[in-house]
Amino acid sequence: TLKSLDRARRVVHIGSFAKTVFPGARLGFVVADQPVVDGAGRESLLADELAKIKSMVTVNTPSLSQAVVAGALLAARGR
Repeated sequence: TLKSLDRARRVVHIGSFAKTVFPGARLGFVVADQPVVDGAGRESLLADELAKIKSMVTVNTPSLSQAVVAGALLAARGR
């Protein structure tokens, strides 16, 4: 991926498990290791800030979809 070549931490990688695990999973991921600073001067990772936003705008990700994808990732050693 382009993210694997990113030494300056400028690339945000967005993906989905819909094509690799099962269609209709509606479950995705973001790799965002960029540091960000909030208005109060606190530093955190972009991924952490995106997770906060997701929790505010999404009701819930289906538990069954999460379990199936987690099982597939564990079986494939995270690949």
